Amino acid sequence: RRSLPRTIGVSAALALATFAVFWPVLGHDFINYDDEVYVTANPHVRGGLSPAGLRWAWTTAHASNWHPLTWISHMLDVELYGLDPAGHHGSGVVLHAAATITLFLLLGSITGSTWRSAAVAALFAIHPLHVQSVAWVAERKDVLSGLLWFLTTAAYVAWTRRPGRWRYGLLLLTFALGLSAKPVLVTLPFTLLLLDRWPLGRWSAGERAAAWPRVREKLPLFALAAASAAITFLAQRAGAAVLAGRPLSERVANAVVAYATYLWKTVWPTGLAVFYPYPEAGPPAWKVLAALALLAAISGVAWRWRRRRPYLLFGWLWYLGTLVPMIGLVQVGKQALADRYTYLPLVGVFVAVVWGLGELATAGRGRAGRWGPAVALALVVVLFGVAARGEVGHWRDSETLFARALAVTRGNAVAHANLGAALDARGQTREALEHYRRALTIDPALTSVRVALARLTAVEGDPEEALALCEQALSARPDDARVANGCGVVLFDQGRTDEAAARFARAVELRPDYAGAHRNLALARARQGRDEEAIVHYREALRLGDTAAGTRNALGLALERLGAPEQALRQFREALRDDPDHAEARYNYGTLLARQGRWDEALEHLSRAVEIRPDHAEAHYNLGAVLHRLGRPEQARAEIALAERLGYAPPAPGRAP
Repeated sequence: RRSLPRTIGVSAALALATFAVFWPVLGHDFINYDDEVYVTANPHVRGGLSPAGLRWAWTTAHASNWHPLTWISHMLDVELYGLDPAGHHGSGVVLHAAATITLFLLLGSITGSTWRSAAVAALFAIHPLHVQSVAWVAERKDVLSGLLWFLTTAAYVAWTRRPGRWRYGLLLLTFALGLSAKPVLVTLPFTLLLLDRWPLGRWSAGERAAAWPRVREKLPLFALAAASAAITFLAQRAGAAVLAGRPLSERVANAVVAYATYLWKTVWPTGLAVFYPYPEAGPPAWKVLAALALLAAISGVAWRWRRRRPYLLFGWLWYLGTLVPMIGLVQVGKQALADRYTYLPLVGVFVAVVWGLGELATAGRGRAGRWGPAVALALVVVLFGVAARGEVGHWRDSETLFARALAVTRGNAVAHANLGAALDARGQTREALEHYRRALTIDPALTSVRVALARLTAVEGDPEEALALCEQALSARPDDARVANGCGVVLFDQGRTDEAAARFARAVELRPDYAGAHRNLALARARQGRDEEAIVHYREALRLGDTAAGTRNALGLALERLGAPEQALRQFREALRDDPDHAEARYNYGTLLARQGRWDEALEHLSRAVEIRPDHAEAHYNLGAVLHRLGRPEQARAEIALAERLGYAPPAPGRAP
């Protein structure tokens, strides 16, 4: 009872420290790297919680993974916050804080040491290497699976103290939930064996006969882990995430260097980036040898002191083992390493270091000897917190994030491509072109970048080069829906509507759930005068989660042309509900109201349309016509004159506005 206030106080302090470091993310935007896959452009997630969405979450291998609980957590965020990034970021911070406190309580429970457990949890909470897992919405799976990892371990500890079927059932349930958040938990049963050795003391190094019972009791956990590993491998291979072509020797060499690099970044966390490119020729031999020497030296020390200081071997094997799924022996993605991969493995390093410093303090002489290690550790925690707060700032938006990556890495095609996309979205065409070209120079296989480059090249006035770039992309990836759709956009913008429609139709055939391709095919069909087909694809795009006001506006125009004015008005209203400042929807709504003789309503919307777009000549002319009908001739003449100055040619006499 005397320790309860201290436990509550430490938990509160850990939560405050976590929020102090990560609070700025609530003002950050989504980024253009995987956030669209997980949230912003995912129609299943954008629909929030629904029976159809839940079925999809449990059956899909989207994003080359099977992690239904992660999908459901994103759906819940959409249900609560819509697409406001602050809510999505806030959920990540809360989950990370919850994982931190759970780690503290777990370590305190099994070791009996409050302050050492608090120090490990503090390092876990604010280390700069963990910023990526918390500040990146798409990495929700890290913080969610981390929390479930610690809860599963707590369930295991409870079962070892009071064995029973329902406690073992709870252990299996939390483990299964953790695997459904992220398959990284496949190594958790091995860490439970480490806990059996230290600190639980369920078997010692000299009791080899006791090892098998400890393994046997965990066989159901190993079975779940094996099933998850198999599902994950199949999902990643189906999604083309597992890369071929890297020889095993090169992957092993990179893994050795990555193990050492993560340790160095743990001690000196500078030059962090969202993406570290894989070295084209693999890591140099001297790096591999130096890394091997470091790993061998640490392994030797941990093994030699395994009896006197068992926490060293525990921490070291935890680090080595939990990194295995992400270390690149099976290469998934193009990165050489990633900061987020250290989210759970560093717990082992923190335990070894903190307990070592604690032993040093216990053996120290005098006040300086006893308090020196604690003061040094506290200073390190503060410095890491300051560094992490600075690192959080790099995640403000896509432009900031990838500019930072280019500043601290070399040959980073992914960073050039995503920075180009961020600049492209802001209308900085020339700067975007430069980064797209640099990305392709480094990695010519980036077909999506080739398509983006084609689109901007056409905008810059070189349609022939744009078409050539599209043909190259289509030749490289003939079955990629995004390539087909992107090349369709290039053709559509050049007025080659029939060819564009064929590309859009191919994209829809390849990916029937591709909302953007349906929308673009609808636009092409409308331009071809095939409004009935266009309406079918507009509606399908909206059903799949397209919330663009422009899509509803275009659907309204098609319905109006087919003689369904009330349905058209409904679509214009929906468009304005989504975007009250959509000038075209406002203009079309006002114009259709005018054709129905609803002059006062028409006046309201056409007036607003010209406020939003003062250069909209036709809106000024139609506003003048409405004012004339309402008996306000002077204002009507002024609006019509302004429309003519803006270049609008009046319609033939007798034509309705």
